[in-house]
Amino acid sequence: MINTLQSTGLKLSLAQQIFSVNIAKLIMYANEMGYGITFGEAFRTQYQQDYYVQKGLSKTKNSLHLNRLAIDLNIFINGKYTEDNFYYKVLGNFWESINKLNQAGSLWNWDNNHFEMHFIE
Repeated sequence: MINTLQSTGLKLSLAQQIFSVNIAKLIMYANEMGYGITFGEAFRTQYQQDYYVQKGLSKTKNSLHLNRLAIDLNIFINGKYTEDNFYYKVLGNFWESINKLNQAGSLWNWDNNHFEMHFIE
């Protein structure tokens, strides 16, 4: 049931569950591609988000991290951490194919390791 639900009218908790399942699919896909994955940031407080904006590390005060609908993932290739956009774009394309509400920072060309799901309550 989670795989077929659309966001419009969803409760936040259900959207978070869909997001979590989608992240699991993304991690499994990364594993199949031979990528190692570790977690970066998932949840942020408003204080953290305001600090990131002040320091130029984020462009919005309303990040989906605040709602647990975004996560930053780190990619390892052959055991070495990489920031190469190529690998993040591979995951980004897959991420956006899972659910029409998903967006990948790598496809914006400025937030490579960011994966989010938009939510309209």
